[in-house]
Amino acid sequence: MTQQAVDKGPDSIQAAISFIEYFGGSKGPVLKRWAVEDGLGFGYESPYGDADIAASLETLYGPGSASTIQQQAGLALSEPHPVWFGSWIQFAYSTAIPNALSQKITVAEATREMANKMRELKSG
Repeated sequence: MTQQAVDKGPDSIQAAISFIEYFGGSKGPVLKRWAVEDGLGFGYESPYGDADIAASLETLYGPGSASTIQQQAGLALSEPHPVWFGSWIQFAYSTAIPNALSQKITVAEATREMANKMRELKSG
């Protein structure tokens, strides 16, 4: 979900939510298909109860793997990015790094610019 979607109003917000739920929601068809066909992981606890997903994990990764993978997923911790991170990474990818790669500035200068941008954004 982006600010652009929010700014467009309720219909846009609902469309973005529907898109996210379809492709990545715990009950979305894409999550199940990718898990069953390719053994791809997911960030939800509930799909582990799906018989098709459990059987697929057992087939792909061996006996007992469905419960082991579920236990491991329960141990995973998510560390949220600070609110300024998106602006900083955009600056790094769109300005500092390209300028260093094109040799408009040195790598040391790009690193300094990224550090300065981070300090600027963190201080508000």
